Parts: sequence; structure tokens; C-alpha cells
Amino acid sequence: VRSPKSKHPLMELVARIGPLPEEAAAPAGLEDRSFLNVKWLRMQNPLSQTEPEKPLLPGQAFPGLGLGREMMALMQMICVRLDLDGVYELPERLHNASLYFRRFRFIDPELQGVLTAILRDTQKRSLAELAWGVEYGMLTDQRTGKAFRWIPSEQALARSGPLLDYLDGEEYRR
Repeated sequence: VRSPKSKHPLMELVARIGPLPEEAAAPAGLEDRSFLNVKWLRMQNPLSQTEPEKPLLPGQAFPGLGLGREMMALMQMICVRLDLDGVYELPERLHNASLYFRRFRFIDPELQGVLTAILRDTQKRSLAELAWGVEYGMLTDQRTGKAFRWIPSEQALARSGPLLDYLDGEEYRR
């Protein structure tokens, strides 16, 4: 989606329909299930100025459009319309994962616990402080004493099928 007032896009979405990738470490039985795989999503306002109280996050060239909820609703409608089992994405940075975190869960339950703990322990910080802190290696893993390093891993918003059962299951919660 483009504006005639800017050479930069307002929105870009690259997605495909297919199974979860093998590297997602998902439970067995998902090979023949279909998901909306969001490969790339950018929502930016190149016509807007950055405000001091809302600085850019790592990877951003422009402020966001503020349409995250609407895009989430659109992705869910796509899943319903196409009878898909859900949406999955691979958040490039920790702040992307934390924005999706309200609705999505990591397929790996250990990573779900890690991000839950990070968000709990940094709740007095802004998203920008957390994002830039991770980017510059200022968030320390207390277990190792080393800087926390973000490694992208699949998050999913399950709608139906075995993945929903897995994410809602006792073993995952444990």
C-alpha cells in the first residue's frame, strides 16, 4: 500500500499459506495442517515525524501507522475465510515478539516462559527502552551473567486443530 505523497510504502505484507516449518519444533501431527505464514509485515508512516515520547524502535525508519489491531483482525479473518489453523510469524526482534505476545504464543514453551519473565522483569521500562537495551546488549541473563541475545523463533496464533490443543495443553503450560 502506497501513498502518492511518499516514495516509501505505508504497508507491506508478504505471506503464504502452508504448514509450519520443520524448524518450528512443533508437536507431531501438524504436517498436513495449513497456516497463514507472515513472512514480512511493515506498517509505517513516512509522512509523520518521530515524537520524543515515542522514539523509533530498532529496525524502524519511520513511526508506525498504529494499525496493529486492525491488521491482527484482518489476519484472523483470512484464517476463518480460508479455514486455516492459524497464523504464525518469526519475530525479527524482541520488541516485535512482545507486540505479538498479547495474542500469539511461542511454539517452544521455554521461549514463552523466557519472554514472559523478560516482560515481567522490565515492566517499568518502555518498549523503546527494552528494545534498544536488547539491541545494545544491555539486558543481562541472570543465569549466565551474559547479555541476553534475541534469537527469532516462531510465534503462533492458533485458531483450531492440533496446534491449538498443544498450546492450550497442560504439558505446554508446565
